[in-house]
Parts: sequence; C-alpha cells; structure tokens
Amino acid sequence: MNDDFEQQMANCRLRPAPENLSETLLAAIRPQLANARSPAVPVGWVEQIRIWLSGISPVWRSLAAVWAVGLAVNHFSTDAHDAGSPGSIRLVPEQVAAARAERAELLVLAGLREPEPEPAERPHVVPPRPRSSLPLTNRPNFG
Repeated sequence: MNDDFEQQMANCRLRPAPENLSETLLAAIRPQLANARSPAVPVGWVEQIRIWLSGISPVWRSLAAVWAVGLAVNHFSTDAHDAGSPGSIRLVPEQVAAARAERAELLVLAGLREPEPEPAERPHVVPPRPRSSLPLTNRPNFG
C-alpha cells in the first residue's frame, strides 16, 4: 500500500506558485507592521515580560505566578541562621567548649595571649530529658 501512495505522489504534477504571491502577502501584512511597535524603541523589562507572557496560556501564567510567589515567600521567610538552612551546622555545647579551648591554646602558643588558669571545678551540665520521660497529663497537648 505504501508503494501505491509513493507512485501516486510521483505522478502528481505540482502547480507553480503564483508570481505575485510574495507581494500579495506583504501587502496584507504591511498595515499590521505599521501598527506594531518599532524594534528601535527601547522596551522596559516589565514590558518585555508582559509581551512574553501574552503568548502563554492563562493556565501556565497562573502556575508561573503561584511558583513565583512561593519562591519569594520561601526566600524572604527563612532565617540565615536557621537550623534547616543549607550550610548551617549545629554544635553541641561540648563541641563549642572544645573549640574555644583549642582556640585559646593556639593563641597562647602564638604568643598573643597569656595562659589562663584552670578553673577549680567545671559546672555539671544536665542533658535535656527525652520527651517520653515528661510527665503525662490528662489534657491533650497540641504543641
């Protein structure tokens, strides 16, 4: 069947295009070109976005607006020192104390500070209890 179609197409004669086709098309388009904005006129970025968005379906424009609002809220609502932010590190108090002691020792070795006397006794730090060991009450906890 495919061979029959190819043979039929090979036997078809194509008509030549009209001689004045390009002139007819240009004559039909010229009024629209005259009304269009000249590309030499600078367009602001807001206007360029509006022109670009006018060619997109309203559904996709709405979805893009929802995404833009979500990204803006996410960007402006997160704290730079938040534990969930990328690059932030949470240290336990023992690590902080060890880092401070190491820094003090390096300053003494570099000759920038005199050695500090050792404290007689360090206070005992009680670690927080797990939540399961908190006292239970008859009232519901919504927090």
